[in-house]
Amino acid sequence: MLENTSVRQGLGVETQVVKLCSDQVADFLKYINDLQMTSEPCKVVILPGYQALEGDDDCGFGAYNPEQKTMWVVGDPAGEDIPADEKEDVICETIAHEYIHHIQHVEGRAFDESEAEKQAEDIIARWLVKNRR
Repeated sequence: MLENTSVRQGLGVETQVVKLCSDQVADFLKYINDLQMTSEPCKVVILPGYQALEGDDDCGFGAYNPEQKTMWVVGDPAGEDIPADEKEDVICETIAHEYIHHIQHVEGRAFDESEAEKQAEDIIARWLVKNRR
């Protein structure tokens, strides 16, 4: 576990752990860094105890702020269809999705939810294969 730590690993994602981060989430962040999809850092803030984030248009598990180059990810995703043993998977999927929005922003492209969803699923699938999960 990482606790009250600020770490910058690799080129792509700057990890700022607000309180606690599981080993699984830390391993996933390292995996994204190792992909080197962009040289522009992105801060990841995991919000312990938060179950959802409410935005202007909807509610979700994460959000990306392009001006701050920061993603905000809930630390306790809630939903009737999310078993307790899959919450860390949801956090990793959310990080991947928001990271694609970061790349879209860095490349000067409009946010594309469909692209972010598809690429995030691909990143997760490759990570799961690599980790034989």
